[in-house]
Amino acid sequence: MGKHLHHLMPCCKDVTMLVEKRLQQEPLTWMQRLGLKFHLLLCVYCRRYVKQTAIMHRQLQEYREAFTAPNEQVKQQWEALVAAYLKNDKDL
Repeated sequence: MGKHLHHLMPCCKDVTMLVEKRLQQEPLTWMQRLGLKFHLLLCVYCRRYVKQTAIMHRQLQEYREAFTAPNEQVKQQWEALVAAYLKNDKDL
């Protein structure tokens, strides 16, 4: 962990790692959670980082959900359409 004036409160570098762990659903110890909360009370820059990271995480989740791979039935329909188009193109 980085250097900080007090051993209970993490430095900004450690806070970024704790925030990333929390966003990835990894459990934090109660000491980590407590230190994170204290640090965020005092540090405007880390609070801003938490907000921005949460926005990016949410946007990436929405993007991932919107652009999932098509299921097998949709894939077969597209292949049939492409095959029909190619067949019609050869007949011209």
